Amino acid sequence: MGELPESVRDALGATQMRALRGMRDRLSHNDRATNLDIVWVAATRDLPVLRDRVRALLRQG
Repeated sequence: MGELPESVRDALGATQMRALRGMRDRLSHNDRATNLDIVWVAATRDLPVLRDRVRALLRQG
């Protein structure tokens, strides 16, 4: 998550950043306990919302 500017990480908050890091860790380490239904919801419902929020934060500077 180091690629996000500090201002964006701060705006998202510690809880959101912890959730993002957790999902990234599970996916990158191919954890067999990963629930693909949860991944699907995150990718189709949560990620577009997060993308729009990060874009807005980046535009703000």
